[in-house]
Amino acid sequence: MELLDAIRKRHSVRQYKETPIEQEIINELEREIELINKEGDLNFQLVLNEPEAFSGRMAHYGNFSGVKNYFNTATSAVLEMQKQVGGNIFDENGIMQKGLIVRHLVLPGNVSQAFRVMDWVKTNLPYDTILSLMSQYTPCANAAEYPTINRKLSEREYNLVLDYAEKLGFENVFIQEPESSSTEFIPAFDLSGI
Repeated sequence: MELLDAIRKRHSVRQYKETPIEQEIINELEREIELINKEGDLNFQLVLNEPEAFSGRMAHYGNFSGVKNYFNTATSAVLEMQKQVGGNIFDENGIMQKGLIVRHLVLPGNVSQAFRVMDWVKTNLPYDTILSLMSQYTPCANAAEYPTINRKLSEREYNLVLDYAEKLGFENVFIQEPESSSTEFIPAFDLSGI
């Protein structure tokens, strides 16, 4: 099985048992995780003695923004947008006058979510839908509370997402250079300059 297929088919079953893990096994797991993280430019973490990781807020997508069921809410909104604008219309210079561009911010450690978004677009929207796969994520504010996203997106992660878009047959894709992930592009959010 190819890496892209493995990530896409990944299934996680989370269950917490109050059974101590032997220190020898913990040490072996930590060595393996360190090796995998180093070789793959990844950020796997071993979580011990944290039942909330499996039953509470930490176990659900949307915990970064406090939104539950984000995927269903966002995809419903995109379907409504598509219904309202119809097909893409361009002027004689190729500039879009009307249409839909699906923008997806790829987060570090969340490549499988990007795959899920592209699978959904491929299944639910017209073949010529324009995708914007953004790599500009820059950790700031409360990102330090979430180790998974307290780093920039790696080149490897972004390339996996681009490869998957190509594999699905998307032809209209906006991409970003790694330099787009920089604090210089973050506005002050203090209404200055308005």
